[in-house]
Amino acid sequence: MELKHKIIGVNNFLTDIYDEEMRLSLLLKKLHVSPEQISYISQYCLAQIADNYIGSVKTQLMSYQDGLHLYNAINHRYGFEEYDLDGLEGRGPELALSPEKIPQLEQEALESCRLIKNRQLWEDNLQDVAFQLTQHLEIVSNDTQAVNVKRSVDEKFAYLQELQSQSAFITRQKEELINQTIPLEIRTRLEEIEIEFDEKTTQINEQITLLENDIKSEVMLHGATVRSDNYTVVFQAGNRIWDSDKLKLYAKNHPEILDLRKQTKAYAIIKKRN
Repeated sequence: MELKHKIIGVNNFLTDIYDEEMRLSLLLKKLHVSPEQISYISQYCLAQIADNYIGSVKTQLMSYQDGLHLYNAINHRYGFEEYDLDGLEGRGPELALSPEKIPQLEQEALESCRLIKNRQLWEDNLQDVAFQLTQHLEIVSNDTQAVNVKRSVDEKFAYLQELQSQSAFITRQKEELINQTIPLEIRTRLEEIEIEFDEKTTQINEQITLLENDIKSEVMLHGATVRSDNYTVVFQAGNRIWDSDKLKLYAKNHPEILDLRKQTKAYAIIKKRN
């Protein structure tokens, strides 16, 4: 079969299952394959990418009951493996079905192909193959990596929020059971005690903070570590630091200084957005 006819069939198939104008190149772009990679595939790997996509569709449809008939219906409608745009009446014998049955079978096959889980499966496979075919170009898009990381983090955060909701629900259940067990009069008195001692604790903590700051100030003026029976107040002289902006300017003319740099370990912090 001519490659041109096969690509026409695949593009028509994509348009029908996405219910919008769709081609292999547009689908690759949607999957964040870079323009350079798409150009390379179009020139050198178009047959491979088309055959792989067709193979994915075939494998999935063949897993269904009556899968052979489903795939044959799709194959003959779009000419995947044999370019055939004749009328439906010519397909019946080859499918071992009556001509009247074939339109119904084609519709069933298309409904299966429109399922999001199937389209996602074929998209993932297409993306993997596209990157495998072009990995030697060393142009894997940073945007693609960012999208994949964001997708992964979004999924994990969704699960995290679910766990947090479960934790909050358990806490509410605990509070409700406690409230049901303890009489209202006692709960009211406990709340009054909490408020009373919160005020006392706050006052004491403020005094502690003021006194600690006073001790630290006295030790800093002294300029040396002070030890008592129960406490040690460690004096730490201020550190000298390098001016990063000036160092960068200096390194332009003296790049050898960059060998003295040390890379600290990366870390991540989770912050909840309001």
